[in-house]
Amino acid sequence: MNSYIDIITVSKNSRQKLEETLISLDGIAGKKINHILIDACSNDGTQEIIEKWKKNIGKIIIEKDHGIYDAMNKGINISKNRWVVFLNAGDVLTADGCNFMSRPIIGDDRIIAFGYKIINNGKSYMPRNYLGFKLPTSHNALIYPSKWLKKTPFDLGYKVASDFDQFLKLSKILKTEKNRINLIETGNDGYVSSRKMQSYEEYSKILKSNNNFIGEYLWKMKIYLKKVYLLR
Repeated sequence: MNSYIDIITVSKNSRQKLEETLISLDGIAGKKINHILIDACSNDGTQEIIEKWKKNIGKIIIEKDHGIYDAMNKGINISKNRWVVFLNAGDVLTADGCNFMSRPIIGDDRIIAFGYKIINNGKSYMPRNYLGFKLPTSHNALIYPSKWLKKTPFDLGYKVASDFDQFLKLSKILKTEKNRINLIETGNDGYVSSRKMQSYEEYSKILKSNNNFIGEYLWKMKIYLKKVYLLR
């Protein structure tokens, strides 16, 4: 059976979280989807987990990289299907997500934004329009046309907000379609969550480069208020 979507997973020393992700893909991996796994030479037993589940993984790359976005770019470069979604270690594909990915998606002229659920608190968040000030949903709840990702790779100059930079660039070309199902369940302890202040600063910089001065000002205000709060 032909696959319709490439799921790209990047990992580094996240053995337990990676297996949670791989379990959620069991049953559709290798059938409805093509799974691409990029691991940055983990030394915590991750490779044992990869070996255990390798029958479901279409392509495995184990090599050092220059950060999370470099690893994601490697996945984009070898993607072969029309659509791509990033499902990182610890992200779990929901039953609704599995059902959606089991069907062909017509066209490749849009970004599809889904809802997501935070595992830690059980809350669900639906895609919203933030007037270009931030992503409409979690980065891992966005499905992109592969051909446009290949033309617009992640900018490695940004360390924690390159996904926002990429989204803004693609939004100038593609419309965003909202789908009100939870595509994934994810934690709030991921790569960006642990680097909040840096992400705010990069958001501000990205908005400035896009001449969105209102957005830039709002993020700078958030940085200022955050610093004042921390100094108390």
